[in-house]
Amino acid sequence: MIRQRVFAWALARFNKRYEQFAVKYKENLFADLSGVVLEIGPGTGANLRYFVQPGIRWIGVEPNRFMEPYLEKEAKRLGIQIDLHTGLAHELPVSCRQDTGFTHSFSGLCVRKCLYKGTA
Repeated sequence: MIRQRVFAWALARFNKRYEQFAVKYKENLFADLSGVVLEIGPGTGANLRYFVQPGIRWIGVEPNRFMEPYLEKEAKRLGIQIDLHTGLAHELPVSCRQDTGFTHSFSGLCVRKCLYKGTA
C-alpha cells in the first residue's frame, strides 16, 4: 500500500521531463480523437490535456487508488469532467464480443512504450 502511495506521488512530481519529450508525439497521436475514450492506467492524468476538446467523453480505469486525487486535480485544472474507475482493466464489466460504445481505448504504458521505440 505504501509503494502505491509513493509511486503516485513520484509520478505526479517527476513525470514532467518525460512529458516534455513526449508532447509532440502525443499531440499527433491524439489529434483526431472524438467520442468515448477509455484510458487504461491513466496514472496522474498526464494525457488528460489531449482530451479537452468538445465531443470527447473520457473514462479511466486506474488500479492505484492513490492516483485519484492527482487525476481529479488535473481534470479540475483543465475544466473537464472525468469518469474514473478504480480497478483492473480485465475486471471491467464489458466483453470484447459486444458493442461497448468506446470509440478509442489505449493504455498509458503502451503509449510510453511506443514513444520510446519511435513507432508513434
